[in-house]
Amino acid sequence: MLLLLVILACMIGSCDLLPKKGEERLEMTLGVSSRSGGSGNCADAVAEVISARLKQLGVESNDVQIRVEGSRVRLNLIHLTDADRTAKLVGRQGNIGFWETYENQEVFSYLEEANRQLLRLIPKKETSDGNDTPEGSLLEKFGTDTTAGADSRSMSLIEKNNPLFVSLSPAANDSGLFSGPVVGYTKQSDTAKVSGYLRKKEIVALFPSDLRFR
Repeated sequence: MLLLLVILACMIGSCDLLPKKGEERLEMTLGVSSRSGGSGNCADAVAEVISARLKQLGVESNDVQIRVEGSRVRLNLIHLTDADRTAKLVGRQGNIGFWETYENQEVFSYLEEANRQLLRLIPKKETSDGNDTPEGSLLEKFGTDTTAGADSRSMSLIEKNNPLFVSLSPAANDSGLFSGPVVGYTKQSDTAKVSGYLRKKEIVALFPSDLRFR
C-alpha cells in the first residue's frame, strides 16, 4: 500500500526522481589523434564512448547528435539542465586517448634486464655476510608468488640485488605472470624512484622505442 501511494504521488505531482528536460544546449568538437597513425577508427571509438557516457548521464538519444568528420568528433546536445557539467563528464577536448598496449608477458624480460643493468649502474650495498643472491629469475628467487613472504635473510639479499624489483612488484602470482597490460605494482611513496629508474637513458635503451610506462 505504501509503495502504491508513493507511485501515485509521483504520477499526480512533479516527481523529482524523474529526469527533467532543460533549456541549455552544448556544442563541442573533439580532436582525435592516434599514436599508430590513422585516426578514422579511433574517432569512431571515441564517438561510441561519448554516446555511452551520455546515456549514463540520462541524456535522451533524441537530444544527441554525434558526427564523426575525419579526425574530429562533433557533438550537438539539446535540452540539457547543466551544460557545463555535461561537458566535464563527457570529456574536454584532448582528454580522451586510446593506446595499443604490450602484454605483461612481453615486457617482463625487459624489466628483468633493466633490473640487472641498474645493479651495475647503482653502487651495491655490501651484505653483512658477503653472500650474494643465487642466480635465477626474479620469480624463482621469490618463489612462484611475488606477493608471498620470504624469510628475512633471504628477502634482504633479494632486495639488495634487485634495485628495481624491490620497489616494483611484478604482476604475478603462483600461476605465473598475469595477462594484460599491467606489469607491476608500487607503493605511492616509491613511484618517483621507479619512474626515475625507468627514465635513465641506459634503461630506456633496453625497451622497444614505442613502449611507454603510464
